[in-house]
Amino acid sequence: MSNSGGGSSSGGSGINDTARYLAGMSGSARSELALSRNSSEWKGHQSRMDGLWSNHSGRRSHIRGFRSNLSGLISPGVLFYPFGGPDYLHAGALFPGAGHYVLVGLEGTDAMPDLSTLSASELSRGLGGIAGSLRTVTGASYFITREMRVDLQSTSLRGTLPLLLAQIARNGQPVSSVSAVGIGPGGNLTSRSAGSACPGWHIRAGGKIFTTSRKTSPTVGWEIADLFSLSAAKDHLSPS
Repeated sequence: MSNSGGGSSSGGSGINDTARYLAGMSGSARSELALSRNSSEWKGHQSRMDGLWSNHSGRRSHIRGFRSNLSGLISPGVLFYPFGGPDYLHAGALFPGAGHYVLVGLEGTDAMPDLSTLSASELSRGLGGIAGSLRTVTGASYFITREMRVDLQSTSLRGTLPLLLAQIARNGQPVSSVSAVGIGPGGNLTSRSAGSACPGWHIRAGGKIFTTSRKTSPTVGWEIADLFSLSAAKDHLSPS
Protein backbone atom coordinates (compact mmCIF):
# COMPACT_ATOMS: atom_id res chain seq x y z
CA MET A 1 0.00 0.00 0.00
CA SER A 2 1.54 3.26 -1.07
CA ASN A 3 1.66 6.20 1.29
CA SER A 4 2.06 8.69 -1.56
CA GLY A 5 -1.39 8.34 -3.08
CA GLY A 6 0.01 9.41 -6.43
CA GLY A 7 -1.13 6.82 -8.92
CA SER A 8 0.21 3.80 -7.14
CA SER A 9 -1.51 0.49 -6.90
CA SER A 10 -1.35 -2.50 -4.63
CA GLY A 11 -2.68 -5.95 -5.36
CA GLY A 12 -2.56 -9.63 -4.57
CA SER A 13 -2.98 -11.46 -1.30
CA GLY A 14 -1.08 -8.75 0.60
CA ILE A 15 -3.76 -6.09 0.32
CA ASN A 16 -6.51 -8.60 1.11
CA ASP A 17 -4.69 -9.66 4.27
CA THR A 18 -4.24 -6.00 5.19
CA ALA A 19 -7.99 -5.47 4.80
CA ARG A 20 -8.64 -8.49 7.03
CA TYR A 21 -6.06 -7.25 9.56
CA LEU A 22 -7.87 -3.88 9.78
CA ALA A 23 -11.19 -5.71 10.07
CA GLY A 24 -9.94 -7.81 12.99
CA MET A 25 -10.07 -11.04 11.00
CA SER A 26 -7.72 -14.01 10.87
CA GLY A 27 -4.83 -14.26 8.43
CA SER A 28 -1.05 -14.44 8.44
CA ALA A 29 0.72 -13.57 11.69
CA ARG A 30 1.98 -10.24 10.26
CA SER A 31 5.12 -10.52 12.37
CA GLU A 32 6.66 -7.69 10.33
CA LEU A 33 4.24 -5.26 12.00
CA ALA A 34 4.77 -3.65 15.39
CA LEU A 35 1.46 -5.23 16.40
CA SER A 36 1.22 -8.74 14.98
CA ARG A 37 -1.97 -10.77 15.07
CA ASN A 38 -0.51 -12.53 18.11
CA SER A 39 -0.26 -9.30 20.11
CA SER A 40 -2.74 -8.57 22.89
CA GLU A 41 -3.49 -5.17 21.31
CA TRP A 42 -4.55 -6.67 17.98
CA LYS A 43 -6.55 -9.39 19.71
CA GLY A 44 -8.34 -6.63 21.62
CA HIS A 45 -9.15 -4.98 18.27
CA GLN A 46 -10.42 -8.30 16.95
CA SER A 47 -12.71 -8.63 19.96
CA ARG A 48 -14.07 -5.10 19.46
CA MET A 49 -14.73 -5.68 15.77
CA ASP A 50 -16.34 -9.08 16.43
CA GLY A 51 -18.63 -7.36 18.94
CA LEU A 52 -19.61 -4.64 16.46
CA TRP A 53 -20.49 -7.16 13.77
CA SER A 54 -22.30 -9.42 16.22
CA ASN A 55 -24.53 -6.50 17.19
CA HIS A 56 -24.96 -5.55 13.54
CA SER A 57 -26.01 -9.08 12.55
CA GLY A 58 -29.33 -8.64 14.38
CA ARG A 59 -29.95 -5.31 12.67
CA ARG A 60 -28.99 -6.81 9.32
CA SER A 61 -31.57 -9.59 9.73
CA HIS A 62 -34.24 -6.93 10.30
CA ILE A 63 -33.07 -5.10 7.16
CA ARG A 64 -33.43 -8.29 5.14
CA GLY A 65 -36.88 -8.90 6.63
CA PHE A 66 -37.91 -5.35 5.79
CA ARG A 67 -36.62 -5.77 2.25
CA SER A 68 -38.52 -9.04 1.77
CA ASN A 69 -41.76 -7.29 2.79
CA LEU A 70 -41.31 -4.81 -0.04
CA SER A 71 -42.11 -7.06 -2.94
CA GLY A 72 -41.58 -4.28 -5.47
CA LEU A 73 -38.11 -3.36 -4.22
CA ILE A 74 -35.48 -4.37 -6.75
CA SER A 75 -31.76 -3.72 -6.99
CA PRO A 76 -31.07 -1.14 -9.70
CA GLY A 77 -28.14 -1.31 -12.02
CA VAL A 78 -26.81 1.90 -10.45
CA LEU A 79 -27.68 2.81 -6.85
CA PHE A 80 -27.16 6.45 -5.79
CA TYR A 81 -26.91 6.88 -2.01
CA PRO A 82 -26.47 10.58 -1.07
CA PHE A 83 -25.07 11.44 2.36
CA GLY A 84 -24.10 7.81 2.87
CA GLY A 85 -20.40 8.48 3.39
CA PRO A 86 -18.49 5.19 3.46
CA ASP A 87 -21.60 3.20 4.48
CA TYR A 88 -21.30 0.14 2.28
CA LEU A 89 -23.03 -2.11 4.83
CA HIS A 90 -26.58 -0.83 4.42
CA ALA A 91 -26.45 -0.08 0.70
CA GLY A 92 -25.32 -3.64 0.12
CA ALA A 93 -27.89 -5.13 2.51
CA LEU A 94 -30.86 -3.30 0.99
CA PHE A 95 -29.77 -3.61 -2.63
CA PRO A 96 -27.46 -6.64 -2.82
CA GLY A 97 -27.96 -7.09 -6.55
CA ALA A 98 -26.99 -3.58 -7.63
CA GLY A 99 -24.18 -3.54 -10.13
CA HIS A 100 -22.91 -0.05 -9.30
CA TYR A 101 -23.15 1.73 -5.94
CA VAL A 102 -22.54 5.48 -5.68
CA LEU A 103 -22.25 6.77 -2.11
CA VAL A 104 -21.69 10.45 -1.32
CA GLY A 105 -20.44 11.99 1.92
CA LEU A 106 -18.11 14.58 3.43
CA GLU A 107 -15.22 12.38 4.48
CA GLY A 108 -11.68 12.49 3.12
CA THR A 109 -9.71 10.16 0.86
CA ASP A 110 -6.34 10.33 2.61
CA ALA A 111 -3.62 7.89 1.58
CA MET A 112 -3.06 4.96 3.92
CA PRO A 113 0.55 4.42 5.03
CA ASP A 114 2.40 1.15 4.81
CA LEU A 115 1.44 -0.53 8.08
CA SER A 116 5.00 -1.81 8.56
CA THR A 117 6.21 1.79 8.98
CA LEU A 118 3.93 2.44 11.97
CA SER A 119 4.90 2.02 15.61
CA ALA A 120 2.91 -0.10 18.04
CA SER A 121 1.23 2.99 19.51
CA GLU A 122 0.38 4.34 16.04
CA LEU A 123 -1.16 1.04 15.00
CA SER A 124 -3.08 0.78 18.27
CA ARG A 125 -4.55 4.27 17.85
CA GLY A 126 -5.32 3.59 14.19
CA LEU A 127 -7.16 0.35 14.90
CA GLY A 128 -9.04 2.06 17.72
CA GLY A 129 -10.07 4.83 15.31
CA ILE A 130 -11.45 2.29 12.84
CA ALA A 131 -13.52 0.51 15.49
CA GLY A 132 -14.69 3.83 16.92
CA SER A 133 -15.76 5.15 13.52
CA LEU A 134 -17.65 1.96 12.68
CA ARG A 135 -19.46 1.92 16.01
CA THR A 136 -22.39 4.09 14.93
CA VAL A 137 -22.88 2.64 11.45
CA THR A 138 -23.02 -0.93 12.81
CA GLY A 139 -25.24 0.03 15.74
CA ALA A 140 -27.37 2.91 14.48
CA SER A 141 -27.09 2.53 10.66
CA TYR A 142 -25.34 5.86 9.99
CA PHE A 143 -21.99 7.59 10.36
CA ILE A 144 -21.59 10.80 12.36
CA THR A 145 -19.12 12.74 10.22
CA ARG A 146 -17.81 14.98 12.99
CA GLU A 147 -17.17 12.06 15.33
CA MET A 148 -15.59 10.06 12.52
CA ARG A 149 -13.16 12.88 11.80
CA VAL A 150 -12.15 12.99 15.45
CA ASP A 151 -11.69 9.21 15.53
CA LEU A 152 -9.62 9.11 12.35
CA GLN A 153 -7.72 12.39 12.08
CA SER A 154 -5.96 11.80 15.38
CA THR A 155 -4.47 8.57 14.00
CA SER A 156 -2.18 7.50 11.16
CA LEU A 157 -5.06 5.64 9.45
CA ARG A 158 -7.00 8.69 8.25
CA GLY A 159 -9.76 8.90 5.68
CA THR A 160 -12.30 6.37 4.53
CA LEU A 161 -10.04 3.82 2.83
CA PRO A 162 -9.38 1.79 6.02
CA LEU A 163 -13.12 1.87 6.84
CA LEU A 164 -14.10 0.60 3.41
CA LEU A 165 -11.44 -2.11 3.43
CA ALA A 166 -12.65 -3.31 6.83
CA GLN A 167 -16.29 -3.39 5.72
CA ILE A 168 -15.44 -5.16 2.47
CA ALA A 169 -13.45 -7.80 4.33
CA ARG A 170 -16.18 -8.30 6.94
CA ASN A 171 -18.67 -8.71 4.09
CA GLY A 172 -16.64 -11.68 2.86
CA GLN A 173 -15.25 -10.08 -0.29
CA PRO A 174 -11.53 -10.61 -0.95
CA VAL A 175 -9.74 -7.41 -1.95
CA SER A 176 -7.55 -7.91 -5.01
CA SER A 177 -6.22 -4.40 -5.66
CA VAL A 178 -6.29 -0.73 -4.61
CA SER A 179 -5.24 2.04 -7.01
CA ALA A 180 -4.97 5.81 -6.60
CA VAL A 181 -7.34 7.42 -9.12
CA GLY A 182 -9.04 10.67 -10.07
CA ILE A 183 -11.63 12.05 -12.47
CA GLY A 184 -10.43 13.34 -15.83
CA PRO A 185 -11.77 16.41 -17.71
CA GLY A 186 -14.29 14.29 -19.56
CA GLY A 187 -15.63 12.68 -16.41
CA ASN A 188 -13.70 9.45 -16.97
CA LEU A 189 -11.87 7.59 -14.23
CA THR A 190 -8.13 7.93 -14.64
CA SER A 191 -4.85 7.52 -12.78
CA ARG A 192 -4.32 10.08 -10.03
CA SER A 193 -0.76 10.64 -11.23
CA ALA A 194 -2.13 12.00 -14.50
CA GLY A 195 -2.97 15.28 -12.76
CA SER A 196 -6.69 14.53 -12.56
CA ALA A 197 -9.14 16.18 -10.20
CA CYS A 198 -11.18 14.49 -7.46
CA PRO A 199 -8.44 12.25 -5.98
CA GLY A 200 -9.71 8.93 -4.74
CA TRP A 201 -9.24 5.16 -4.69
CA HIS A 202 -10.18 2.33 -7.02
CA ILE A 203 -10.75 -0.94 -5.13
CA ARG A 204 -11.34 -4.31 -6.76
CA ALA A 205 -12.89 -6.86 -4.42
CA GLY A 206 -14.96 -9.98 -4.83
CA GLY A 207 -15.78 -9.33 -8.48
CA LYS A 208 -16.81 -5.73 -7.81
CA ILE A 209 -15.17 -2.33 -8.08
CA PHE A 210 -15.21 0.41 -5.41
CA THR A 211 -14.19 3.93 -6.39
CA THR A 212 -13.74 6.79 -3.91
CA SER A 213 -13.31 10.43 -4.89
CA ARG A 214 -13.22 13.90 -3.36
CA LYS A 215 -13.77 17.17 -5.22
CA THR A 216 -13.54 20.85 -4.30
CA SER A 217 -15.55 23.26 -6.43
CA PRO A 218 -13.62 26.47 -7.17
CA THR A 219 -16.81 28.27 -8.16
CA VAL A 220 -18.94 27.33 -5.18
CA GLY A 221 -16.09 27.12 -2.69
CA TRP A 222 -17.18 24.07 -0.72
CA GLU A 223 -16.23 20.45 -0.83
CA ILE A 224 -18.56 18.39 -2.99
CA ALA A 225 -17.74 15.30 -0.88
CA ASP A 226 -16.40 11.82 -1.26
CA LEU A 227 -17.85 9.73 -4.02
CA PHE A 228 -17.96 5.98 -3.49
CA SER A 229 -19.00 3.76 -6.35
CA LEU A 230 -19.18 -0.02 -6.33
CA SER A 231 -19.65 -1.66 -9.70
CA ALA A 232 -19.45 -5.10 -11.26
CA ALA A 233 -15.92 -6.01 -12.29
CA LYS A 234 -17.05 -6.14 -15.91
CA ASP A 235 -18.01 -2.44 -15.68
CA HIS A 236 -16.16 -0.22 -18.13
CA LEU A 237 -14.74 1.98 -15.36
CA SER A 238 -11.03 1.34 -14.98
CA PRO A 239 -7.97 3.56 -14.57
CA SER A 240 -6.58 4.56 -17.93
